[in-house]
Amino acid sequence: MNGIDLQAFCDTNIAIYLLSGDEHLAELLQGMDTKLSFITELELLSKPNITPGETVKTKAFINQCTVVDISPAIKKKVIEIRLKMKIKLPDAIIAASAITLGLPIITADKQFEKIPGLSAIIVNR
Repeated sequence: MNGIDLQAFCDTNIAIYLLSGDEHLAELLQGMDTKLSFITELELLSKPNITPGETVKTKAFINQCTVVDISPAIKKKVIEIRLKMKIKLPDAIIAASAITLGLPIITADKQFEKIPGLSAIIVNR
C-alpha cells in the first residue's frame, strides 16, 4: 500500500454483507484498517437465531477489526447528533464514533449522509 494507512469505519449493514460473502465489499476493504463500533459487535453477536457456526465466523471477523468502545468524546458527539436530528441511538453511536476518530463510514444507509461532520461512503446493493 506504499506506506499509506487506509482506515474506515464500517456500519453494521456492511459487516453483515461481508459476513454474507459479498466479494465486492471484501475487495474494497482488503488491506484497510477496519474499525467497528461496540454496537456493531453486539448487534452481530446477538442476531436472532444465530448458529454456533455463524458465531465462530462472526467472532473471527470481529477479531480482524478494531472494536471502538464508548468514550466521553463519543458520548458528547452522540448527544449533539441526537439533539440536531431524529436518528436511532445505535446509529448515532456508530456515527459519533466515526466522527470522533475522523474516519469515513462505509454504509448502505443513506441517512448517514445527512449527519453534519460525517464523511459517508454509501454502498448501493
